[in-house]
Formats: sequence, structure tokens, C-alpha cells
Amino acid sequence: MVDMASELAAEPLWQPYAEYLLLRGNRVQEGARQAAASFVEVARHWPFEERKRFSLWLMDRAGRMMEQSGSTRSTTGLRSLVSPKVVVDTILLPTLNEWCQREPGKAEPLFWAGLYSFLSFNPDRHPVTWLREAIRLDPAHVPARETLARHLLEVISYNQHELPSGYLRDDPEDDLLSLCEVEDLIAEPVDALVRSSLQERISTLRNTVENWIEHRRKRACE
Repeated sequence: MVDMASELAAEPLWQPYAEYLLLRGNRVQEGARQAAASFVEVARHWPFEERKRFSLWLMDRAGRMMEQSGSTRSTTGLRSLVSPKVVVDTILLPTLNEWCQREPGKAEPLFWAGLYSFLSFNPDRHPVTWLREAIRLDPAHVPARETLARHLLEVISYNQHELPSGYLRDDPEDDLLSLCEVEDLIAEPVDALVRSSLQERISTLRNTVENWIEHRRKRACE
């Protein structure tokens, strides 16, 4: 994060955020919290284009950091480290919502709005709604497809986490439909290695759903 702060040397308006990154990187938690709060009080009054420029830099830089850690850009993961909640709530999401309104036929802002809505409540739409709209506008938008696929798998995994005590979804067969949707999402043009990895999770989760449905059927016949 200290390295990220050094990248902002040529951005005078962004220096309060550089201060946040320095403090956060040096684990000065209270100072970092105060710096983030001071930053948003200034940045919230920037013109839209400046807020958009900052948001794009921050989102891209967080994505590169995640790739360096072995993760992918299609997950939230470490993004919260460099995108504190007060910045997401006050700068990123309002800017992304406005960008979506200004360019309603563009998939990119919809994708970013969906991804960052997983980090904080977005009153405009649910994250899945943003992502599905991005894919509708641009079926080849790989990050949106991966993000939605991973989210649906996490939801299904959560539905199963109390087994064998019980399944958290009223109708487990709905999860089978969600798994079919995930398979469609990770078809071309998603990277083959990513597709293979996610397909393994699909197979595991599908077996669990089918076994539970069969167990429930047998129990009902007793």
C-alpha cells in the first residue's frame, strides 16, 4: 500500500488518499480511518469526471494487487484493504451509479457497480442485477461473467453449509438451476483454466444437492 501511495505523487488532489494508504500500510489504524474520512469530505465535491478518474484508478490498482496475490479481478478479496467502506459508500458507488445513468448502454460501469456492491450496500440495485445487466449488454464481458458465476457458487455453498442437519434453501432444486446458469456463464470466452477450476466446484456442489434431494425423497417415503 505504501507503493500505491507513491504512485499518486503527480496527483495533487489525491494526496489525502495517499496519506490514507501510507497510514494503512504502516498499520496506523486510527490515523488511516481519520485520513479516509477527511479524503471523502473533499472528494465528494469533485466534478463527476474527476471522481470517475480516481475511481477507475483505484479499482484497477486494487485488481492488480489481487492478481499479484494470486487471486483474480472477478472477486472482492483484498479490495477492501485499499477501498475502505467510507470511500466505497461515499465516492465509488455514487460515482458508478452516476456513470451508469450517464451511459446506460455501457457494460463497464454496470460491472464495477456490481462488483463493489458486494463490499457495501448499494441502494440502487442488488449486485446480481448489475452484473446480469452488464452481461446482457455485453455477453463477452468476461469479468462480469466470472464475478456472477463465483457469487452464485458461493450462495449455493452457503446453502449447503449446515448439511447434514438441513439445507438452507426451501427448494434445493433451485440451486440445480443456478448451477446450470453458472455453466452457461463460464462457457466461452472465459479462460479455460478458470472454467476448469469452477467446473470442479460445480460438480461437487451438484452432487451434494442431488444427494440431499434423494435423501429427502427417501425420508418422505418412510
